[in-house]
This record gives sequence, C-alpha cells and structure tokens, in this order.
Amino acid sequence: DHFWLWSFLMMDLFCQNHVLSTVLVAISAPAKSLAMTFLGVGIVTFVYAAIGFHWFRSAFGDYCNENVITCTQNVIYQGTRNGIVGLSSMMKQVMPEDSQTWLQRMSYDITYFIVYGVMILNTIVGLIVDSFSSLRANQTARELHLDTQTFIACLDRKKIDTVAQTLGISDGFAYHETYKQNKWDYMAFVFYLREKRLQDCTGPEQLIFDLLNEGDYKWLPLGHSLLLERADAELAGSDDALLRIEVKLDRFAQKVGTAEDWKVLTRSVADLAASVRKRLDGMQEDLGGLVQNIRTTVTGSHPVGSRSFHSHNADRVNSLVAQKQSRSSTGGDTMNGQT
Repeated sequence: DHFWLWSFLMMDLFCQNHVLSTVLVAISAPAKSLAMTFLGVGIVTFVYAAIGFHWFRSAFGDYCNENVITCTQNVIYQGTRNGIVGLSSMMKQVMPEDSQTWLQRMSYDITYFIVYGVMILNTIVGLIVDSFSSLRANQTARELHLDTQTFIACLDRKKIDTVAQTLGISDGFAYHETYKQNKWDYMAFVFYLREKRLQDCTGPEQLIFDLLNEGDYKWLPLGHSLLLERADAELAGSDDALLRIEVKLDRFAQKVGTAEDWKVLTRSVADLAASVRKRLDGMQEDLGGLVQNIRTTVTGSHPVGSRSFHSHNADRVNSLVAQKQSRSSTGGDTMNGQT
C-alpha cells in the first residue's frame, strides 16, 4: 500500500551527482531569504484578499463569500495556477462601459499582477540566480587557489617552480604536491590519529591529536617547505656568487611585480642612497679633522727646523757611529789574538 514511498529513493541522486547537488545547494543556500519572501507573499495576498472581500465580493462569487481566510487561500491557489498570474480568472469580467467599477477593478487587477506576478516572483528567481552565481564564483576562486597555491603550506606556485628549477627539477609544483607535501598523506595521518588509542600515541602524536580536537592547525607547515629550505641551504654553501645573485633577483622580481611597486622601490633606494652619501661625507670630514689634529700634535711636540730637534738627531747619529766603531775594533783584537 505504501509503494509510493520508494519514489523518495530517487532523491539520493542529489547526493551522488555533482550537478544536482549544486542545484540543491543553490536553492537551500538562500533559504532564509526565500522564507522571508514567501512570508511577504502571504502578507500581500492577505491584503488583496481583504480588499476583494470588502469591495469586490460579488465579483469573486463563491471564492470569497465566506470569510477573509477562505478568500486568501483561493487567491493564492487560483491566482498562481493559471498561465498568467492574476485575479481575472476568479472574478467576473468587466468592460469599460461599466463606469462605476471599471477604474477600481482595473487598478485592483493590474496592481496585483505587478506586485505579485512581476516583483515578488522575480525576486524569488533573482535570489536563486544570485545563489548560483555565488557558487560559481566560489568554485572558480577555489580552482584558482588550487592551481596557484600549494594545498598544505599555501606557498605561491611561481616561488616553488623557481626554486625547483635551481635544483634541476622540471615540474616543481607537481613534484612538491606529490612527493613533499602530499595532501592525502596528511589526511591519512589524521585518520591514523583518530583510529589509534590515546594511550598508544607518542608525545608528538598526542600533541597533534589535542590540537585537532581544539581546531588548531598550527602543527601544519604553513608557509614552510623543505624544498625551499634545501635550496636556501645549497645557495648559502655554494661558491657561485652569480647563481646566488640570480636567484635573489628572481625572488625579488616576483615580490615586486607592478610598475607602481617599482616606482616606490626606486624612490626608496634613491632616498637611502642620498642618506648614505650624506653620512659618508660627514664621516670623511670628521676623518680629515682627526688627521689634521694628529699632525698638529706631532709637529707641536717636535717642530721641524728647531734647534732642539736637530741636536737630538745629531746625538742619535753620533751614538750609532760610536757603537759601530767599538764593534769593529773588538772584532779586530779577537782576530789578532787568534793568530
């Protein structure tokens, strides 16, 4: 008797198919806005039903002859089941010759069509379309992020490729994502911690398990990679200065990409050069003054050309000559004695 319940099993396709799941998410995402819109639809319908029940009860006939609630239900059902949204299918037809009711009926019918059939229904459609656009934008941004950033460390792809080329690796981004920081290895480690008993965990494993429970992901190597550290270590120990300069320039060019950044950088370098030049000029002046003071001190203690200075030098020369003659005579006596 309840075989019709089997039809709900087909709803599982919304979970199995990506396109259908996107449609379901697009409809359910603006659920709050849609609910408020439908509430507004009920309010507007109740207002028009109350006006029709009071002023146009005879034109509605059996649809609005009991109470306002019944009239509201009929307006919602009969007003939306027709091909053209409106109240004309529920009310008696009027012509311009009916001068007493023509203007009122025309205003009543047309305003209901504009408010309900144009504004409210288009608002509902617009909310769903905006939801689809938002999902598409998020998916595009996600795909762009996966193509230009590493999944675990969130490093720029250009930086990885540049460093990998210096190490002789052709496709550095794919190599890094497959062998260095494979996301499925990290996922397997998380499942490993979830399935392992807490008393069997090591110290680091227990620490990471606690961080996972707290929603703290600082245990991940965010902004770090052994590939980059290896390249930096090899460059630091390499004797090829040109290679180091080239790599530094490549990294610097990646950081400074736009013309505006180059202008700011050039202006900063010019200001720095002017400041360094000014300091060097000041140091040169101070050094010149120090040398002048040293010369003044030396010449002041022994002024060149003075009598004492010449007498002091003459005494040193005479003393050296006497010592030399004494050594010569001593050497001659020694040789005579040996003979």
